[in-house]
Amino acid sequence: DNEMQCLLKEKQDLESIRNKLLKENNELLTRMQQSESLSEAASNKVTCLEVENKNIFDKMMEVEMRVKLMQKMQDPVLAPKPSEAEDRFSEKRFTRGEMDKVIREKNMYKEKYLELQEDLSTRYVEVQNEAPNEKSKFWALFGGLFARKRTPSEVSSIPEDKKIMKKLPDFKEDNKNRLARKRTPMMSRHFIQGWSLPHDVAQQSLTDMDFIQSIPAPIYCGPLGSLDNERKSLVRCCATADEDDPLTTRYMTWVCCEREGQGEVFVVDPANPTEIKHTFTATKSSIICIAYVPAASPPLELEMVNLNDDADPVSDSDNESDSFEVCSDISKSEDLMLHKPTFWMGTQSGFVAIHSAVEQCDTLLNRVRLKDSVLEIRHIKKHNVVLVGCADSSVAIFSKLRPDSPTSRGWNMDNYKLVMLGKGMPLPVSVIAPVEDNVWVAYGGNIAVLTLPNISIKENHVFAEGERSLVTHMVPIGHGVWIACRFNSVLTLLDCNTHATPPTG
Repeated sequence: DNEMQCLLKEKQDLESIRNKLLKENNELLTRMQQSESLSEAASNKVTCLEVENKNIFDKMMEVEMRVKLMQKMQDPVLAPKPSEAEDRFSEKRFTRGEMDKVIREKNMYKEKYLELQEDLSTRYVEVQNEAPNEKSKFWALFGGLFARKRTPSEVSSIPEDKKIMKKLPDFKEDNKNRLARKRTPMMSRHFIQGWSLPHDVAQQSLTDMDFIQSIPAPIYCGPLGSLDNERKSLVRCCATADEDDPLTTRYMTWVCCEREGQGEVFVVDPANPTEIKHTFTATKSSIICIAYVPAASPPLELEMVNLNDDADPVSDSDNESDSFEVCSDISKSEDLMLHKPTFWMGTQSGFVAIHSAVEQCDTLLNRVRLKDSVLEIRHIKKHNVVLVGCADSSVAIFSKLRPDSPTSRGWNMDNYKLVMLGKGMPLPVSVIAPVEDNVWVAYGGNIAVLTLPNISIKENHVFAEGERSLVTHMVPIGHGVWIACRFNSVLTLLDCNTHATPPTG
């Protein structure tokens, strides 16, 4: 009897376990069906985007044909010559306004085409990452119950992804033809070491050897060290130490890469770029920007004018795993930050990390946490301050501590000044450039002019309209600033004082 009761109890336990397994199996099947429905919806969305992309591309080609036809009609050489009996004034002509309207329409369609192409590639990556992961989890657990055991490589290779990839339109051939047509006007130009110059300027410059020697020429192009295929690196940014700085004993270039989600730094000698002098992992998140900061000079007294007070530093405890610990040798860290040049690196997690540029470069001297991702770092040599631009339209300004400060650690990392640019939706700070006595800061499609040492927003201009507009480059030369914007192939020159386009001629 006891044995029979034990068998009955064991049977009941097995039945309860079987019921639990059946219940979990049903739940997993339900999740698999939901994942398949999501994948099908994403595939339909990609198909719709492809159709819309193709329609816009066809419209762009039609507009280009119209522009070519109008240019042909305007060109007296290519235009058909009327007969003597034909009235010349009866020919159809296009005004400058009509031509300008057609060109604006073409640029609008081109911008939409680029946006759709970017959205399509982003959505395809999301589908490729999301849908296979859900199925791979299921098959990894219960694949042996329904079919033969599969390897992880077989599980991740989903046929639907290949079908989606085949549906993507191939624009390489069309872009190649369009670029070939655009190169036609460049045939009248002269190329020197990869630089394009007008023919008349090139003829005058070829006799000037000093001019030819001053033209930058590429000396090396190749992979960054002997990296294995399993751990690919993505180059994010780079900076080079100032060779005119007497404290810089080694003229090195720091190249920041993203490798398996971490920020790695490769120290390269420009005279021998094939050899990696040193490499180390600087942060546990991607490094977005880097800047070289020379050694100490007299501090600048900063004053805020009609702006917010000093910023409260963000605690590192919010995301302690995003960076490494600061150097424990406080005296050594203070000496390196105060008397030696440094490299400042900004991370995607909002950290600003400081490393020495001359010795113990892999040691973190100091760091500060800002409220958003750090996108731009620029040292202003005239005022000896460091400006850090973030993705939330804010600019943090760091200055040196006074020599008589009881806790002199070189740079004042705790009480920096914070300037908020613009109102409403935050726009990323993309470029910071010193222009004469002021500092120009580009955020989104806007440009703000800051004054130092009395920190104030002198002027604020809308350079390019649109939510996706972004100023990508600002290069001050003489009394002007050359500016480039995303989705725009035109370089704009602005006057430093009037902020207007200087007259030609």
